[in-house]
Amino acid sequence: MHAVPRGVLHNPVAEEECWIALIEPVTSKHTGNVESLLTKSLAQQLA
Repeated sequence: MHAVPRGVLHNPVAEEECWIALIEPVTSKHTGNVESLLTKSLAQQLA
């Protein structure tokens, strides 16, 4: 397991298929603090 500290830019790359488990607060937005056309609510993401 590897935890990326808050604020650290990371660009993960895998040469072969891999699986991840993303653990974050329910209040986290998938577009960060930016509201855009790509921003979706939690309900929309789970639909």
